[in-house]
Amino acid sequence: MRHLPIVLCCLATIAAPGAPVPKGKGGFEAKEWKKADPGKDCKFSFDAREGSVTFKVPPTRRYRGLATGRLNAPHLVRPAGDGDFDARVRVRASFDPGTTRAGFGHALGALFVVDSAKGGGDFSRVFIADFGGVDDGEGPVPRAEAQGAGPPRGAAWAKHVDRPPHRVVKVGGKVEWETHLKVTRRGEALRAYLSADGKKWSGPYGRLPDSSARDTGFDGKFSGELRVGVGVLSISDRETVVTFDRFKFTPVKAKGK
Repeated sequence: MRHLPIVLCCLATIAAPGAPVPKGKGGFEAKEWKKADPGKDCKFSFDAREGSVTFKVPPTRRYRGLATGRLNAPHLVRPAGDGDFDARVRVRASFDPGTTRAGFGHALGALFVVDSAKGGGDFSRVFIADFGGVDDGEGPVPRAEAQGAGPPRGAAWAKHVDRPPHRVVKVGGKVEWETHLKVTRRGEALRAYLSADGKKWSGPYGRLPDSSARDTGFDGKFSGELRVGVGVLSISDRETVVTFDRFKFTPVKAKGK
């Protein structure tokens, strides 16, 4: 199976850091979240009771994803501060992207972390945990990934997770896949975890000495003020509808403090 890199060129605006870091649970409509729709064609539906947001992204033959300093995928982002934290979210969708003229389609829900704006870009380093479906012409297959990009010159690495933990559920008569994504920060290190039920986690995935991770030189270190967000990464000839809920951001005190 071919894997399309998430790191591609594009442009968007990500919320500036520096605000106090909100704690605990909260709906995506809360004021700390900033919405970005670079293509001006995504519909966001917020449900305060469920604490959820649903992205409806139209078909596209150009990949909506990440590049060094640029994000052209529709997303929500909020401050994560400069200390250690755990961030987690559940992602759910039918994840049936079909295939484009190029012979493949991807639809992924992502939990991502970026640093502060530098050098005229929206960020200089990005860390992504994503889950969804890929279709190389033989039907959709579940896929998860942990990825990172940063200097020098947009160097990147990626760790593909085959047979990622997930559940198959019925929502409104439709069959959907769901999983829980988690990203942790400890010092300058970010790690990704996956869970089918939000209790038992697989991982960590990250910038580790792992021969299966594509490595192009990025050291994987994140320092200073960071931001955390959710977004939809896609290339598909069909509308992509992804729901995020159960988001929780927990600051973690460093040991000895």
